[in-house]
Amino acid sequence: MVLIAIPAGFFPMFSIVAKELNPPEYVGMSVAYLNFIAFVFISTYQNVSGEILKHYPCAEGSLAFPVEAYSAVYLFFLIGAAVSFAAVCFVPETKGKVSE
Repeated sequence: MVLIAIPAGFFPMFSIVAKELNPPEYVGMSVAYLNFIAFVFISTYQNVSGEILKHYPCAEGSLAFPVEAYSAVYLFFLIGAAVSFAAVCFVPETKGKVSE
């Protein structure tokens, strides 16, 4: 669980990247759009995780899901992290210069 939470510390970096990759007159819109997309994916991941868990029955007399259910959810998170890592490899390096 802690390993999944570590990337949350990098969220402020996304705003910096959005600021550097867009013209100064569109910085507010680009940061707002990035924030909107982040919240869309957070809510989407919560719903998909719940749907994955619902496919595994709880033990008789228990509210806990089996270990396989959580493994499936973590696999979903791992796939999302791998796709995100692959996507970030295509972000251009600006060397600290704001685009004009």
